[in-house]
Amino acid sequence: MNAAIQPVIQEHAIPGMAVTPDGNRYYFNYGIASKGSGQPVSEDTLFEIGSVSKTFTATLAAHAI
Repeated sequence: MNAAIQPVIQEHAIPGMAVTPDGNRYYFNYGIASKGSGQPVSEDTLFEIGSVSKTFTATLAAHAI
């Protein structure tokens, strides 16, 4: 997992991320959740999904039609 995630973090300057492969109940946490406090990412960190939810909404609406 580390070999796949570390290059992505460095290439895109991602401060932190959490990965839950295959929806299993184990976590791989990387980096920090807040640049201000330096708080590390944990399995309890909440991430904003931004405009990605619009894609899900449009897909569900199209599927419903």
